[in-house]
Amino acid sequence: MAVSTHRERLVDRLVSDVQGGIEPEQAFEELFRRYYRPVVGFFIRRGFTEEESHDLAQEALIGVFKGIGRFRRHLSFEHWLFQISANVWRNELRRRSAAKRGGEDSPAVSIEALPASPDGGDPALDRDPLSEFLDNERLTVVRRAIDELPEQMRRCILLRVTAELSYREIADTLRLSIETVKSHLFQGRKRLRSTLADYFTDLSLLD
Repeated sequence: MAVSTHRERLVDRLVSDVQGGIEPEQAFEELFRRYYRPVVGFFIRRGFTEEESHDLAQEALIGVFKGIGRFRRHLSFEHWLFQISANVWRNELRRRSAAKRGGEDSPAVSIEALPASPDGGDPALDRDPLSEFLDNERLTVVRRAIDELPEQMRRCILLRVTAELSYREIADTLRLSIETVKSHLFQGRKRLRSTLADYFTDLSLLD
């Protein structure tokens, strides 16, 4: 736990340095180095080629750099990073869909690689899984339940649910062992099911 706590403090310090203009390029270069491979993996898992995934990962991280002044600490940095990555993913799917309608030759992304839409609609236009799962009146309840989880457990849950990362990707992103990730997810799901049982009849998204 001491190692993960040190890492969290380091990431927070790097984010603070970028936001505060304290050698921001150097601080962001370190953030880039730490998160580049997990972001590349995020796009590969969604059907893009290795080369395309590198390009999209760079686009996502440039977006992080440009928007980091608006980042607020009520979210973990990893959660925010993968929200931006998901936006880049959706924008790229929209661009390719528009190019296809316009008759342009655009590389195809396998639809099998995309999360299925619950209503059969276009997965590129869906909200992220957590937003789809939550309706507005219960959002505060769920956020509070997640916020009350221990820090590392909360980060694992958010990366699993909102970014749909695999155990390996979560482990690589947070620099934990896969067994630690599995333990955090198991305990986090158990706590959330207990806390949210009176509000939800279906908690299958946590699986």
